Amino acid sequence: MEVLITYDISNQHPEVKAAMLKKGFHDYWVSDKKTYNLPNTSLWKKGNGINVTTVLNEFNQAINKLNSATPLTKNKIKIERCIVVECTVWAGIQGEKHSTD
Repeated sequence: MEVLITYDISNQHPEVKAAMLKKGFHDYWVSDKKTYNLPNTSLWKKGNGINVTTVLNEFNQAINKLNSATPLTKNKIKIERCIVVECTVWAGIQGEKHSTD
């Protein structure tokens, strides 16, 4: 199954995205030899046993791990909103590749 997650968080965007990429998520996909770059806080993952619940759990685990390494309460990552959906039929605009800064 292919699952898409999109989210808004209060801070540490690069760290959260890097943690999710390490978990096997992607910030782009390829279709018909074209690369489609997802919006900055959208990722997807494919695989056996992957479903909306496992993806949401992986996201929460990444946030919790980063928060546990953050000593100051005011710097903790707050999840402002998050939606996880199965990828089915879609249409998109390729967009530019994500910058690393």
